Amino acid sequence: VASMTRVSPCIVTGDPLTTPLTDEGFQAVLRQKDALKVAIFMQRLVEERLGGVITNELQLMAFAADPAPSMYDVVSLLRNATWVCVGDASVCSVDASLIPLSDSGYQRIRAQGNISSLASFVTRVVAHFGGQVVDVSGLRSAGQSSTTLAGLVAKLESKPTWATWDAASACESEPRSGLAGSTAVSLSIEYACLHMNEFNCENIPPQCSSSLWDAADYALSVYALEHKGDSLPSCYFKGALMFSRPRAQRAAGAP
Repeated sequence: VASMTRVSPCIVTGDPLTTPLTDEGFQAVLRQKDALKVAIFMQRLVEERLGGVITNELQLMAFAADPAPSMYDVVSLLRNATWVCVGDASVCSVDASLIPLSDSGYQRIRAQGNISSLASFVTRVVAHFGGQVVDVSGLRSAGQSSTTLAGLVAKLESKPTWATWDAASACESEPRSGLAGSTAVSLSIEYACLHMNEFNCENIPPQCSSSLWDAADYALSVYALEHKGDSLPSCYFKGALMFSRPRAQRAAGAP
């Protein structure tokens, strides 16, 4: 979990989203014996170091559950894994229903040139913002005309009429299977911890820090306390979607 100060890219931590992509960073994540965190680290490694994409998330999770002991071995295995596609994005077959809601994921989907896959990805982004598509042509137009996820987010924040919008369900942090939800909730923790003046996230109690979702509930609720009850001001951070409120708030029917 991030502290309230901005984490330098040169500081080794146990946070799989921010720790350097080095053997020391890998070992810091590995020591936690959390397969999901290892998988998030490996996903970064594939995207940022190898310039590739994960094409089978289940195989990644299996690999992360019993990882190689060193960064060198991990990189070698990932380069040759059948479920990692490196190179021309247009030939990488990825599942639009599973790929993380990030700009890198968006670019991979766009590169395939498949209208149905693009529509599926954009539908997920719309749902993240509390929307439900009522006009598919408007959805497709938004996807085809937006060259970046940030551009698509800007369109959705204007609440276009080709979808209905429910503010109460926007940016929900419901636990999801797979890496997409885990990456989003990790970013939520990072953003909240970076924007609190009174609370240091290193002080999240042990009973709440062992799970990403529990840590997010704690960090986001404390953030709200420091900001007069407000949730995070955005659902988009570091080129990816994130959540803005803890689960308990929505369960209680809070806005």
